[in-house]
Amino acid sequence: MQSRIPQSVVATARLYADLVFGGERFVAVHWRYDNGDWGKDRCAAGAKNKYTAMCNDLKQIEPVDVAKGIEKALQKLGVISNGRSVGVYIAAPPALHHFRSKIYEEMLTGKDQLKPVRKNLTSFIDEQLIACRQRPNG
Repeated sequence: MQSRIPQSVVATARLYADLVFGGERFVAVHWRYDNGDWGKDRCAAGAKNKYTAMCNDLKQIEPVDVAKGIEKALQKLGVISNGRSVGVYIAAPPALHHFRSKIYEEMLTGKDQLKPVRKNLTSFIDEQLIACRQRPNG
């Protein structure tokens, strides 16, 4: 059974999207294929399981592949056709910060249809919602 997302989380995500994207269209990608997180057990050296082929493929993926994949998917969906652009936010674990930065760099070398967002959600929460963290429990 899947649990419902707390309304406070939904409200925070909406506030972030409104402030960062200013009401403009955007897509969010959840990229968590890192060997210390998602792949820790699935892709461990010598592991043979149902993920083995996928793990081998993931090890070959470079940031340019992800950037081009996002662009191709959005073109196929008609999101960035006819010169229309869209903001892109990529959520990723801290271990993939450099990888995500490289994806954004690749997007910036494209046709200006993908507008990567560099303000991550953690920084936004730290800066905008710090008062909530400092409230005493109870």
